[in-house]
Amino acid sequence: ALQASIFGYLFYSGWINPMAFALQDAVMVLLLFGLVGLSLLLLKQTVQQKNRAVQNEMAAVRLKNSPEVFTSLLFRQRQADTSPLEHDFLIGRPDTPVKLTMAVNLFCGPCKNELEQAKELLRIYPGQVSVSLRFLKSGDKGVSSGLLLKTWLGLLKQRNNGLPDGQRLVDTWYEDMNVEKFVDSHPVNGAVSDKEAEEYSRAHYSWIKQAGITKTPTTFMNGYELPAAYRVKDLAALIPGLADAFGSQNGLNTMKGITGSVKISEKRMNV
Repeated sequence: ALQASIFGYLFYSGWINPMAFALQDAVMVLLLFGLVGLSLLLLKQTVQQKNRAVQNEMAAVRLKNSPEVFTSLLFRQRQADTSPLEHDFLIGRPDTPVKLTMAVNLFCGPCKNELEQAKELLRIYPGQVSVSLRFLKSGDKGVSSGLLLKTWLGLLKQRNNGLPDGQRLVDTWYEDMNVEKFVDSHPVNGAVSDKEAEEYSRAHYSWIKQAGITKTPTTFMNGYELPAAYRVKDLAALIPGLADAFGSQNGLNTMKGITGSVKISEKRMNV
């Protein structure tokens, strides 16, 4: 249709005169029509390819957001003992059905980003998901990690019930990642002895070693490491279905019945 329109325009505008139509003109017209046809074909193919790419992407997102697909992958991942530590550094309620355990480094940019995503999850799904933090020994010979954990213990002692605001504590640290500023804003004032702080820090470092943590952040959900294709930000669409399933034994059995659980031996290595 477009080619016919072009021909009509050229004819009525006088560019094409059948009475004085030379071979050279015929060749030029044929080339013009050929180029137009080729351009239309390439345009059509490009549009079709983009449409297919969009459709494939939408299908991939739907697949990734399927609780069945996620759990079939989750229960094939390695396991770690994520039982609460004494004085566990917990953000959220302790009785949530979905329990995330994150191994983090205080000087790790990606850890900060993952914690921001976890914070958003807790905001959207209060009571359905919680985050327990386990800290690697910081590169400054453990000064920073020991200080933050000692501060957490001090806050626990100062409360009569409930948990301190662990989210605010880690937010404060990641704002500057500066020991002096953190000490100024969170003085412990002798509430925690050095021995208590050392024992608590050692519990975190021992867990890191026993769980075979080799990179940060590393996140576990109810004892299983998150599949490689998933980050904390990908869990938002999955939490409601996972909370229902993890919240009941029948639901958990059903999920595990879809795929067998493969337990990989814990690695013992230094971090």
